[in-house]
Amino acid sequence: MTHEEAIKHKDIILWLMEEDNKTVWIAYKNNYNNWTLDSSPRFDINHIYIPNNEFSDLYKQQLEGKQIQYDKRIDEHSLPLWIDIDLKINDTGPINNYRAKPAVQINNGDWVVNTGTYSGIFQADEQWINDRPSGNTCKTGIDSDFELWKPKQHEMCIFYDKENTDSYIIRRYKGVSKHETLFVDNFGDQWLKVAPLELVNTLRGRL
Repeated sequence: MTHEEAIKHKDIILWLMEEDNKTVWIAYKNNYNNWTLDSSPRFDINHIYIPNNEFSDLYKQQLEGKQIQYDKRIDEHSLPLWIDIDLKINDTGPINNYRAKPAVQINNGDWVVNTGTYSGIFQADEQWINDRPSGNTCKTGIDSDFELWKPKQHEMCIFYDKENTDSYIIRRYKGVSKHETLFVDNFGDQWLKVAPLELVNTLRGRL
């Protein structure tokens, strides 16, 4: 093994040395469709090596370009708090605390953030979706300069319980309910819908 190979594969080598009978998954660099399992690998600078353990699928998904997230909630009674991470070979903890970031789909009526030069928040409609080259699918959660709007903690938002917005209230966003089906405001009340303050301008336009 060369010095370069030893540095590149240091983490997986140390992981293998922790105990006997460990195996690793091997793939050729930039070709992650063909993995082989090996109990005594020969290290090569042009190959990728990952542990054969409960994190294997997450390692593979990360190499394929998916964002891995970690639930940083304080305890099981707290609201989920998913943060983006770079999964390392020596990361540990319950596997349920990790996930690949869910794919994003932008549908008619969704609130969208323009993260490019023309920053702002707007509501997607059928015409905007149809005009986009990639349709409404965003494989990595971001499509060019656009991503789904998500409320941030303590952000002033509009909360309402029906499909229409004839009756709504403005409060600060706290998080989501235990089963991630309802939105929670700073008073602890739970709501079916949440929207950015930009919705006020849309409502005014209807008058």
